[in-house]
This record gives sequence, structure tokens and C-alpha cells, in this order.
Amino acid sequence: MLRKSAHLTGEISLGDGSTRRTCKVVDISAAGARLKVADNKAQVADSLAAGNNHLSLLIDRENVYVECKVVWQKASQLGVAFYSPFQHR
Repeated sequence: MLRKSAHLTGEISLGDGSTRRTCKVVDISAAGARLKVADNKAQVADSLAAGNNHLSLLIDRENVYVECKVVWQKASQLGVAFYSPFQHR
């Protein structure tokens, strides 16, 4: 799946009752995206380590929520797979 450079701002919710966190959508395709978490990296890592790999992503400019699953994490970056195909404008 071809990924496009996105440079979009978003917010993620981990579904664990914690607050939303600001992120950057670095690149995106219909199947997933690479995100860079701006704050609370340790809290995100702890939530993922506890087995919570589902998150909701709000893409600001697109004004859309996307439900996704975290498939990898490295430092402040997350790779997510969308549960349903996403059409980036």
C-alpha cells in the first residue's frame, strides 16, 4: 500500500480513560499511518505494554475519527493499521 507524506495534526485517544494526546500524522495510506506522539510518550508506552493496542485517531484537517490498532512502536512513533480503509483528501 502506497503511503503519502501527510504532515497533519491529530489527536489520539487510547481508550483507557486517559486524556487525548496531540500527535503528528507523518505519513498515511488507506490501510494505516505513522504517527509521532508529541507528549506523554511514557504514558502511551505504558498503555500499550498493558495490552491496550486500540486507539481512536482524530485527524484535524480531515475532521474525521479513524479507529485503529497499533502494530508497532519505536520511541515516540507509532505505526497504526486502520480497521476500515481511509480515503485521505
